[in-house]
Amino acid sequence: MTMTQDLDRVTMHAVGRAHTPYQTLEECPKNSRFCTEPCSLEVFPAFAEALLDVDSASHLIVLFWLDQADRSGLSRPTAVDGKVRGVFATRTGMRPNPIGLSVVPLLGREGLLLRTGGFDCVDGTPVIDIKPYLPSNDSFPTATVAWNKT
Repeated sequence: MTMTQDLDRVTMHAVGRAHTPYQTLEECPKNSRFCTEPCSLEVFPAFAEALLDVDSASHLIVLFWLDQADRSGLSRPTAVDGKVRGVFATRTGMRPNPIGLSVVPLLGREGLLLRTGGFDCVDGTPVIDIKPYLPSNDSFPTATVAWNKT
């Protein structure tokens, strides 16, 4: 089989939708760690098989497409100190490819619905991937960002 690739273009398909209590960007918390409201992930039926054994994980990494994000700028002032920094140096959702990432506890599974801890995104946000959080691979307790002391 011959495959051609256009490395400047990427095609993705949503695997599900995030369900949150937030209807607008203004209502969303700035970080999923501070979300106290329970949320859920609705996985589309075409991806049901991908959920096999997902409930063996205590936490999930969820990647989502921030479809309402402003994609017009490459630098923004940070909330920490107001200094303008390139978006690749920040966690802002306002970026060329607005991919959000949350690590959430998996509280339970009911068929295609994953009950989770909170997300910092608007209700209905497209989910593009779900991965188990692996403490041995994903945690770097000594990691730092010099300008962010929070």
